[in-house]
Amino acid sequence: MIKEVKNLLLEKRALDLLSRCFVYPNEPQKLIEKITLFSQNKACQSYGSFINSQLVGILILENLQSEHIIQAIAIDPKLERQNIASSLLKAARSEYPADTFIAETDQESLGFYQKSGFTVFSLGEKYPGVLRFLCTLNE
Repeated sequence: MIKEVKNLLLEKRALDLLSRCFVYPNEPQKLIEKITLFSQNKACQSYGSFINSQLVGILILENLQSEHIIQAIAIDPKLERQNIASSLLKAARSEYPADTFIAETDQESLGFYQKSGFTVFSLGEKYPGVLRFLCTLNE
């Protein structure tokens, strides 16, 4: 089941999932500050995927008129590759079918975006030793 979870973003389960997207080693307060900004931003929506009433995936979307920036997709690592991220993206796309979706990602998540139909542009080594990619989906 997928539903809006903006009110759950600062709960432990959501923070545990989102900590995989926003890495702040030894600085857990920075993660809380970042997620607080999303939870307070009226332009942000948060979709959650639940299995047996447990939150197993989150997609945070920032809506900017006809463009929607995927700020995070976080899936329980034990449940990856089970179409949870695809289901979250599908739910977001169903609300904005004619709009553009944008994400910035790393090499590890690139395959998901390519498989989902995104066009990929290399941003190069944005951070030392880390290649980044801009992914866009237009329909």
